Amino acid sequence: MMKKILFAIVLLFSVHFYFSQCTMTIVPIAQFGGPGTYVNPPNGFAGPYQVCNNAVVYDTLGTSNRRYYLQEGTTLYLKNAFFHYVYMDSTSTLVNLGGIGDHYVYKTIQANISGVITPTPVNCSAINFPTLTCNAPTVTGVPDLNMETEIIIYPNPTSDFINITHAKGKQFSIKDLSGRILETLYIEEEYFQFNVSEIETGIYLIEIKEVNQKNKQTKIIINR
Repeated sequence: MMKKILFAIVLLFSVHFYFSQCTMTIVPIAQFGGPGTYVNPPNGFAGPYQVCNNAVVYDTLGTSNRRYYLQEGTTLYLKNAFFHYVYMDSTSTLVNLGGIGDHYVYKTIQANISGVITPTPVNCSAINFPTLTCNAPTVTGVPDLNMETEIIIYPNPTSDFINITHAKGKQFSIKDLSGRILETLYIEEEYFQFNVSEIETGIYLIEIKEVNQKNKQTKIIINR
């Protein structure tokens, strides 16, 4: 009887230990140490990636099978083609830009996620990484000529707000599927937030008009 009790205690402790921390066993070979870093196009950047020193990384081409380690205070904008692994330290942020595959996310309770992540992220009391100093030269991708001004709209689906980046000076419109315009305005900030909390649940069309360029149109789902 005593052996069974001891076994149950050991098992319970082991399960708690497993779910209370997450361990990354692969040392990142590329480091991103400054704000506004792109890892597109993917040629020459094999990963995994260490993101540090408050860097904001944009991986928006819809690549596959990448692995990221986000240090405290960093941000990753990630568009998925197939599954990625993301390990998130406290106060780091993952913005899911959508895609067709899964993100496998292991994060501390204090890490932040914007957008729907599938499967459900694993919460950890601590993230155990190899010793990483971030003293190596930072790696920056050579972005596509259009990437630095690519307009990003997230989260989608949403319930309260949509965020729009890199659309300063452009005209924003939201329409229903019949073409009826619900709101039109000019964006005056680099990072713009629009409140959709008073718009009924449904599918809507976001249009961003750019000078001398094709209009950007995106369907968004408002779901509560």
